[in-house]
Order: sequence, then structure tokens, then C-alpha cells
Amino acid sequence: MKESLSENLEKRKVAQLAKKYSAKGYEVFVNLPNYKSPQRILGFMPDLIAKKGAETIIIEVKTSNSIRGNEDIIEQLSRYAKEIPGTNFDLVITNPRPSTSTHLKIEALEAELNILQEGLLTDIKKAVEQNRSDLAVLLAVRLLESLLARLAVRKSIYVPLEKWNLIGLSNRLAAEHVISQAVTKLAKQLYKKRNAIVHKLDKKAVLSPEETSDIYKKLLKLTKQWGRTGKMVEVMCPVCQKSFNSFLNLARHMVLKDRPDGDHIQWLEGFSGLPFDKFGWGSDKKIGIALKNYWMKHRQWPY
Repeated sequence: MKESLSENLEKRKVAQLAKKYSAKGYEVFVNLPNYKSPQRILGFMPDLIAKKGAETIIIEVKTSNSIRGNEDIIEQLSRYAKEIPGTNFDLVITNPRPSTSTHLKIEALEAELNILQEGLLTDIKKAVEQNRSDLAVLLAVRLLESLLARLAVRKSIYVPLEKWNLIGLSNRLAAEHVISQAVTKLAKQLYKKRNAIVHKLDKKAVLSPEETSDIYKKLLKLTKQWGRTGKMVEVMCPVCQKSFNSFLNLARHMVLKDRPDGDHIQWLEGFSGLPFDKFGWGSDKKIGIALKNYWMKHRQWPY
């Protein structure tokens, strides 16, 4: 049976990880031919187990497509690792190179999110001016939730469907060190106030005008940071789809991500027509300029 694109990408990534951990002195057990097979965990054979001394790393590789339908397995492996001393679970997301249509869809979704989030900001500001802190809180919860969801998608961070809410998203992003403690605290504060309004049907102001105004200012700052004018929205990596605020940062990411022979390097070799040893050191700026010139002319990547 012919392998799907997702299966092919996953196997390539598993092989790369096996090579990486083996080079670091780990004993690797890989669910691929010509390797020692990993032990079954809860009846399931993970893609890779790396061991060194008392440390054990369980690794499962998925694409953004294949992860759907495997949430239970991922959750079980994660819980298993937490219960065993010295054991960690890593979920690695590997994605196909986006087509032009994918880029256009993502850009369209980003544009819709910009409109939604800016509209919510405007409504929150009006609620603050009208001293409607109850309405401001409800709108603020919706805005912060959409901002956190946007971050999770951009960072390819897996969040179980049942935790796709303000608290679930903030906890997951905080665990990955993507958001600060201040943002986590704000999320908890808003969630608590929101429950006071919805479940207790409290229509009175739950915050002082000063507190409500402060929340608006914080959300305005976060929207600028993560939204239209913030980082991660200017240019997207053609390989892994992560976004960067400059072509120079994109170039640095691609050169350093999986050198010397990973997907990013192979893409750059095809793009530049040069082998890795000709651009792998001290050429970030030149690569950034070349990427920018191509993007500004074509508004899409060659492949």
C-alpha cells in the first residue's frame, strides 16, 4: 500500500530524531525497520524511545493532519510519562511544505482574525467608556481566548480539544513558556470574573473603572504584540509554517533549525543553488535579503 504524505513525513522525521539522539549518546528504540523496536506502552508502540542513564524520552511524531484522531493516545503517553520518574514525553509536529493555496488560506484567516480582534477591542473600549465592566469582561475573555488560540496554532502547540478554552490554552502555552506569568494571571482573572457574571447572573459592575481600563490597555498591548502589527505575522517559513517579524530572523531560523541536512537546509540549497557549506556560516543577512526580494516580487515561495 502506498504511503500517505503524512506517513512519509512522519517516518523521515522519526529517522532524523533517531540519528540526533543517537549522536548525543542515547540508546534509541525506533518503530522503523532496521532499528531495535521500542517497548509497547499501554498497548501502543511509540515512534521512538531514547534512553541515557536514568533518563527516558518517549517521542511521538505527527503531522497536523494525522494528529486528529490520535488525541487519546497522545494524552495517555503524556500521562504515563508524568507518572514515571525520569521520563518525559515529546510530541513532535512535522508539517508538509505549504502550497500556494495553503498560504492564501492562512493569510485569509489571519485577515479575518485581525478584523475580529480589532472589533472586539473597539467594543471593549466602548464598554469601558460606558462603565459596563460586565460587558467589557465578557468581550475581554473572547478576545484573549482568540489571541491565545492564534499563538497555539502559529507555534504548532498541541492543545486537546476539550481544553480549547481560555484556561486550557493559557495553561498549555504557559507550560511551553510561550506566554508570561502576567498573561496567565490575566487569563485566570478574566475567567473568574466571567463566571461571576454568567453563572451568578451578576449584571452589576464586577470591576472598578480603573481596573476595567487597565484590562483594556493590557489587551491592546497583547493584540499589537501578537496581532496585525506584532511579531510572527510578517513572513512565514516555507518549510514549517512558523512566522517571523523579519526576513533576517526567518533566514537565521532556516539556517539553524536542522543543520546540516534537514528539511530547512535542503529547501535553502534548492532556493539558493548552493551547498550548505557555502551559506551555513555568516550568510544570514544575504539569505534574508534574497528571501525578501523573492517574496516581495512573487508573494509566494517557489515550492
